[in-house]
Amino acid sequence: MVTNIINMTTGRGSAKKTSREVVQSVIESLKKGPKSIYEVAGETGTTWDSVRKYLEMLEESGIAVERAEGNKRVFTLKSCTSSPEKNSGTLFGIPIKSEQDNLVNFLFMKIRETWKEKTTYYPNKTQVQKLLVDIVQECNLDVPLVWYRFGELCLKLYDPTKDYSYTSVKNESEINECINRIVEKEKDHNSVYMRKGQYIKSKNLLYLRQFEFEKNFGIIELNDENKLKIRDILMEIGFNFKLNEETENAAKILNDFISTTIYMLKTMKSDEINELRTEILDTMRIVWDMITTYNLFESLLKIGYDKNTLKSYLDIYFIINERLAIEYVSYLRDLCKVDELKETEFKEFEKYRTLMKIIEEKKTTKDERRKIAEEFAKEDTSNIFRKLDI
Repeated sequence: MVTNIINMTTGRGSAKKTSREVVQSVIESLKKGPKSIYEVAGETGTTWDSVRKYLEMLEESGIAVERAEGNKRVFTLKSCTSSPEKNSGTLFGIPIKSEQDNLVNFLFMKIRETWKEKTTYYPNKTQVQKLLVDIVQECNLDVPLVWYRFGELCLKLYDPTKDYSYTSVKNESEINECINRIVEKEKDHNSVYMRKGQYIKSKNLLYLRQFEFEKNFGIIELNDENKLKIRDILMEIGFNFKLNEETENAAKILNDFISTTIYMLKTMKSDEINELRTEILDTMRIVWDMITTYNLFESLLKIGYDKNTLKSYLDIYFIINERLAIEYVSYLRDLCKVDELKETEFKEFEKYRTLMKIIEEKKTTKDERRKIAEEFAKEDTSNIFRKLDI
């Protein structure tokens, strides 16, 4: 099951849907009523095998149920999965206020027009979103900004094929001046540059380190020096994912992925790792989907959304994302025969993560950090420092 799920979600060689997009389309199809696998596949434009695997996952997660209807088997959603009315133009259909919607429409159109005037071509989705974030922050506008897969963006999604209608907005001339100034500053930059710039400007190490891992791991030579650099990047990703009651399971899955990859870097030859680079990157993307959905949730709470209402929109995806991430990490561990590293030692990784947080919060010197680590190592029966070469 794992191999098939992985093959159908990576999109190698084609512009396939992401796993989240496939799951969302399957769920939306079932919301219209009970359907067979063939019917869901036809409605979503997804292969029969892919739909079957996702439906099995939904069933095992307690979200869908299979039953007989006449001479065929159909799947239906359980009643607990019903959610409020959705906004088709926002992340996960989460609603925004009408005044905010109007202002965002204005910003989308003005950014697009201004960029076109200055460059002769239209901006892409990422460029529009990064520009919008800068404009909203500089002008202190009432627009819902959140952190998700590719950084901070507006809750409303930008569609380059759509013309957005809007009415007049307050302080329009001042906002236009701000748009003109920021577009002028960024007009020579591509979306990759703008993404990285946002992470640096906001001092968001979680996103910056994931960006570095994604961009570098697939291409750099795996010599001893670069292996250490990759290990350090992975460790910082783990340290900077916010741990709380909501994210506890996701943090454990992230730690398992990091521990597994570090173990591979420590114990496997470079040519062996080279053969698994794609699988490692694919697993990182699935794990990233999982943890950034929690980042989205936290962002929305900070700007005033009700927790229970948000759960009605996101709970299904928390379950599915965690399930997918567990299967990808398990598959990766099977590929590198990571069973040699005991389960207890994976759990000890969380101890190391906690230790680094303590050191970070105390703002210690290098010598003080060494002393704290030495004291920790004395009580570390799992030998995690030696196992992971930390």
